[in-house]
Amino acid sequence: MFHIRDQRFSAVCCAALATAAWWCSAAAARDVGIISEAQANRIGLSVHWTSQVEASNLNDVVAAVLAVDENDATTFFEITGGRVREVVSQRDIAPNGRPFGTGAEGLAQARAYAELRREMLQTELNARGIEETVALQEMTLPRTTVYVATRTGAVQAFDAETGRQLWRASVGELYFDVVGLAASPRFVAVVLASSVYCLDAKTGKVLWQQRCSHAVTANPTFSDNYVFVPLWDGHLQAFPLDNNGRGHRYLTSRGVPLYAATLAGNDLGWSTDLGTFNVADVEEDLRLLFRLRMDSRVVGSAIYRYGHFFLATLNGHVYAIDTRRQKLMWSSGLGETVSTSPVVVGENIFVFTNVGKLFKLAVRTGAVAEGWHSPPTNIYRFVGASDNHIFVQDGVGDLVMIDQQSGSRLGAIGYRGTLKTLNNHLTDRLYICHAGGAIQCLREIANVNPIYHVDEARSFHRARQSGDDGGDNAAPIEEDDPFRGLDDRFRRGGQEQRDDSDPFRRGGG
Repeated sequence: MFHIRDQRFSAVCCAALATAAWWCSAAAARDVGIISEAQANRIGLSVHWTSQVEASNLNDVVAAVLAVDENDATTFFEITGGRVREVVSQRDIAPNGRPFGTGAEGLAQARAYAELRREMLQTELNARGIEETVALQEMTLPRTTVYVATRTGAVQAFDAETGRQLWRASVGELYFDVVGLAASPRFVAVVLASSVYCLDAKTGKVLWQQRCSHAVTANPTFSDNYVFVPLWDGHLQAFPLDNNGRGHRYLTSRGVPLYAATLAGNDLGWSTDLGTFNVADVEEDLRLLFRLRMDSRVVGSAIYRYGHFFLATLNGHVYAIDTRRQKLMWSSGLGETVSTSPVVVGENIFVFTNVGKLFKLAVRTGAVAEGWHSPPTNIYRFVGASDNHIFVQDGVGDLVMIDQQSGSRLGAIGYRGTLKTLNNHLTDRLYICHAGGAIQCLREIANVNPIYHVDEARSFHRARQSGDDGGDNAAPIEEDDPFRGLDDRFRRGGQEQRDDSDPFRRGGG
């Protein structure tokens, strides 16, 4: 995990979070509206922004995606003074009704407008007799966007740092429900019934529409060249992005894929209801690399970090799979039933069980982390994490702050309304949607700039701090990999030996 300050990146990272996984509802007797600043401050949080989704109730909000594009940096200008906070970005609409733009001219216009707003706020404070200096802070961050889809096919894009709506689009017919949503730096995919719609990620324009061959079972997943849609007949249908979706192909698996596939560089991993986990090469030829039989059905989508897939099964086992060696690095049994994907934060894995226990395992070995041998209880849903804290929901829907080191509860927001929370494992921001369609972003008071939990992005950040350009000549940041120096348990003496009994070898290689 790391803080971003005035950095420009050259890698792309985006994540599509499954419809059922990322929106987790908690209902109570009455609705009390949005979370106030005073409520958030009680556990060290601040309301970063509040916006509105086109939905009359929470049941209409069915899917969302948080996408981070580090190839497209955006400059923000934060203006703070008194109790007022404003944010101006290059993506905003200028007073003349047009966007500032992302070039040098647009940046200069946005900077000039932010300075004008700072002077206006300073004049207002002086007129009210408030002796406080209005500050203007400039920061450059990766383009981060929240895409939200409603049941009727309305798709909205929000700037994840300001909450401003970037565009709105309508797809499909009103009598078809949205069943899937995914995003990449260039495209957004929306699935209605058995049709997939591809939209431009920056404008919301519908680029093409294709019909799937069978019923869709989960969210789609983007690679550089395809969008993969899980189907009820056991296939992943791959629609080419550079040919308007025409000329589709298939990846075959044993069983029905119930969750979205996970992209891992040039590989794609997905599970089925028969307890198999499949990995295929999707760079050029769509071919299956290996298939692993688990102890029971895999629950949720796999998580990819540090060159490994991390996944959990219904019987309470957690696995780490090395994608390069096609090896099972470790497995850990919890003795509890698990029904959601594990969450990787830094060098730890958090696993939520059906009985409300929260386990913390070491990424490197799968062992229970020190100080967590008595796991916290009455914890059911992951919301987000910062450097030192993890934010979850308990059994009654309260937002709870837990210390990552000790597992102690540090505070809670006793919210007794109806809300849905975004399972955000990419950044430290907490995204919450309320009855009536209000959507809020919360952050820790000290974290004005977001924290990103993606190891690839962290390497680029540290390379630039050390003076490298992040290109081909940049020095490798080996200390970021918690698996560095760990011998493969399936090799002898640390030597690369070919073992004909290895079921995970790439076909005949």
